[in-house]
Parts: sequence; structure tokens; C-alpha cells
Amino acid sequence: MFDQFQNMFSTPQTREMVFNMMAGQMSQMRKERREALARVKVTLERTARGMNLSVSQPDDPQIEEIVKGALETWG
Repeated sequence: MFDQFQNMFSTPQTREMVFNMMAGQMSQMRKERREALARVKVTLERTARGMNLSVSQPDDPQIEEIVKGALETWG
């Protein structure tokens, strides 16, 4: 899975496409939700044996569900 994810982000065009898609979804959210999501700190770090993903605790229950769903889908 990690290799597939790494390959997906291997080109600048692919990264731009993914970030544009994310920005489009964010633009459809209410301002309060966007601000709550912006406060969530996400760190993705490559390690010798794979990767380390850390996500801070959201302060909005709906944002927590969005993050949880995204992580379940991705992982």
C-alpha cells in the first residue's frame, strides 16, 4: 500500500491534481468547518521501514468523523 501511495505522489502533476481535488472539496464546506479542519495537524513521515502518520485531535465532532473516514479509506 505504501509503495502504491508513494508512486501515486511521484509526479508533480499527480500531487497538484490531488491537492486541487482536496481544495475543491474544502471550498464546499462551511467556513466554520474549514477553520476547524485547518486546526488539525497532520504529519506524514517516511521511515526506514515504512511511514509514520500522526493526526492531532479535532475539536469538532463532524471534522473528527471526516478525518476518521479518510483514514479508514486510505489505510
